[in-house]
Amino acid sequence: MQETYKIRDLEQVKVLADLLRQRILEALIHGPLTTKQVAKFLGEKPSRLYHHVEALERVGLIRLVRTEKTRGTIAKYYRAVAKSFQAARELLEVTDEEAMRGLDAAIAGILEGTLSEIRQSWAAGLLRPGPDSVQAVISRGHVRATPAQIEALKKRLYDWLRECRRVARRKDAQVEYGLTVMFYPTRSANARPGKSKSGSKGGGGGGGGRAGRAGRAGRGGRR
Repeated sequence: MQETYKIRDLEQVKVLADLLRQRILEALIHGPLTTKQVAKFLGEKPSRLYHHVEALERVGLIRLVRTEKTRGTIAKYYRAVAKSFQAARELLEVTDEEAMRGLDAAIAGILEGTLSEIRQSWAAGLLRPGPDSVQAVISRGHVRATPAQIEALKKRLYDWLRECRRVARRKDAQVEYGLTVMFYPTRSANARPGKSKSGSKGGGGGGGGRAGRAGRAGRGGRR
């Protein structure tokens, strides 16, 4: 299992535009599971997952790692091909209209899933403000720095994500948090400073934007 897989194929982007497929892929990062086991983990019916698992395998994001005979049937165990997935740089620079639509759909699915989990957490009482609450951090901003500084920040970000994955594999875990990370260029180095197309100014430093805190300890999102 490789550390990072770079998504370069438009067909892979289209497959990942589906929120349920993103959740299946996330579950299979942690270890080999059958479709029934994934369904139980996600709280879904197995019959709903089979064609999604087939789609993920078809585009090479998961692979069959072993089979076992169980009560006259063959149980198939699948696993993600990597611990993390990143969009390749060339994919983020697409100009083809069809490719851009696929990328739009994939990103929209990620954001939709994040919002859905936050709503579930709020409904379950996990995101209630208070002095003793566990913090939930929500931040949006811009970072203006040299290419070398950006590379250093990305390395620290990758290291932190690897640490999150190591913690996620602990069997004594009692709390689950959702995690959505996007770090992307918005303006070239030779662009004039000032307002971006979205009308917001580029932020200095690493913290920019809005931040919030809320939430009691408990399952932080995924059902």
